[in-house]
Amino acid sequence: MLHKEMFVGYGGAKGGGKSHALRTVIVMLCAKYENLSAVLIRRTYDEVKSNQIQYIEQMLKDAMTGDNGIRHNAQDHIFYFPNGSRLKYTYCSSTKDLQQFQGMSYDIIGLDEATQFEYEVFTTLAACLRGSPELPKRMYITCNPGGIGHEWVKRLFIDREFREGENPDDFAFVQALASDNVFNGEHYMQTLNLYDEPLRSAYRDGKWDIFIGQAFPQWDEEAISVDPFQIPDHWTLSMSIDYGFDCFAPIWYATDEQGVDYILRGAEYKDCVVREAAEHIFRIEHDLGITERRIRRYAPPDLFRRSTQTGKTSVDMFAENGYTFMPSDNNREAGWLAIRQRLSDGQLKIIRGAAPELNKAMKIIQYVSGNPNDCEKTPHDITHSPDSLRYYCVMRNKRAVVPLSAKHRDKRYVKTYDDKRPRNSRFRPGNYLKGW
Repeated sequence: MLHKEMFVGYGGAKGGGKSHALRTVIVMLCAKYENLSAVLIRRTYDEVKSNQIQYIEQMLKDAMTGDNGIRHNAQDHIFYFPNGSRLKYTYCSSTKDLQQFQGMSYDIIGLDEATQFEYEVFTTLAACLRGSPELPKRMYITCNPGGIGHEWVKRLFIDREFREGENPDDFAFVQALASDNVFNGEHYMQTLNLYDEPLRSAYRDGKWDIFIGQAFPQWDEEAISVDPFQIPDHWTLSMSIDYGFDCFAPIWYATDEQGVDYILRGAEYKDCVVREAAEHIFRIEHDLGITERRIRRYAPPDLFRRSTQTGKTSVDMFAENGYTFMPSDNNREAGWLAIRQRLSDGQLKIIRGAAPELNKAMKIIQYVSGNPNDCEKTPHDITHSPDSLRYYCVMRNKRAVVPLSAKHRDKRYVKTYDDKRPRNSRFRPGNYLKGW
């Protein structure tokens, strides 16, 4: 109750007493202010009843006696306070249930387990905070790392990365630790300590970069980051893109002699047409000093589909602007597996600070519930750079080849193959030189 910001978050570790804190604050505000309108929300009625309402009834049992006591109308799902305040409890299983809040106004909103809700639920409910200026206007959310709402909760309350129209002064966060809850005995704390890392840090300490459902726990930014260095001329250069009018996500790579891929640069550009995307490519490659280098470029298969209006593909338009792409494989599970494999083998590195959007997205993107081999397509705005990365990793360019010495460049010392080889031959002319 000490926080006066409009949006107050409380969460983190398991067993931190979040639900207890939420219902206690809302009940106290209803008792303090006259004619206060409050609502308490979870995903289902069963959840709000079992996790909140039965405990509120126990909390208020002494105040629910007599004609002037607090009344609970279970049919209307409302607690009526003698001072005119009302506490309603309801559900919101998805954005489809938001219609029930159209035109509603509340002074206090409690969103329990907020990371189970889409960002649209948060913004719709925030618009319901209105009414008498004499009463506080506040939304309290509780949250654990993970879930469909992990990205927006972390962005607003943990990372404090605000977009246009979001006022930083309106947001506050209180980190929950398992040790905060006095009802967690020594046995419970010992149980949390039994988990292996990274789950121990997630459950016990509420670390927001570690959570259940995380698609790439192998993406350890500190472990895979290297300081900037001069890229040798003989290293292989590649590029991949994810492109749509909503976002253009290019990534550049350099591959060394051992087959290690280094992410040189990654970026995201909103609302740009092909011509503008080509300009971004030129500018970045100029900054990297690789405009004269040969670069193998990959694009998703959908960019090779012809428009019914122009008869051209997106790849055609990139070619008109000077950049030629080859199609990548859009097998999602194979692509994500390729990323995990390269991370696990230590074959994927990133230049420190070179791709902030990719770094952020890879930490929070989640796998599909029931199918850990695929990643969620929502929230959509964090999927562009990871998709671009998988378009590259699933194709996996060949490693660099150390330039041959003068002796080995002499054709007398180079093994070659007859161009009239059988069709099923695995060799190609000059493959030895090219490093196949």
